[in-house]
Amino acid sequence: MLIEIILGLILLVSVIILWKVNQGSSEGNNLDKLLEEKHRAMIVDINDSLNKSSDRLNKTVTEELKSTRKSLNDLQLSQQEALSKIREEITEKIHKTLSEQGKAQQETLQNSLKNTALQLIASVETLTKSVDKRLGGHHRKSARKTR
Repeated sequence: MLIEIILGLILLVSVIILWKVNQGSSEGNNLDKLLEEKHRAMIVDINDSLNKSSDRLNKTVTEELKSTRKSLNDLQLSQQEALSKIREEITEKIHKTLSEQGKAQQETLQNSLKNTALQLIASVETLTKSVDKRLGGHHRKSARKTR
């Protein structure tokens, strides 16, 4: 922006000088040539300054872009590491939960089998007693008949 202001002032001064030269053209071509040479020299200086400024700006932008890319890569790596850690934690929690559920279901199944076995044993005992009573009653009748 400062360079643009300087360019504008130089251009304005050049125009004023040319205007005055045209008004006083009686002094001749020597003054015109001198002014033209000075004007060209100023334009060359301005052009050089603009080129240098442009080079500095390009260098700065390139450095900032490299820095930004590096920061983005670092951020991406840290996010991937955090995501990996979270996955591991979730996997461990799922395994733990499934293991606990499996144990609980196994205990429930074992309790059910115990209860069923106890009921079956009780039924067999009841049947055994009933059969023993019948057989005992049947033996008594057979013993009475054989006497």
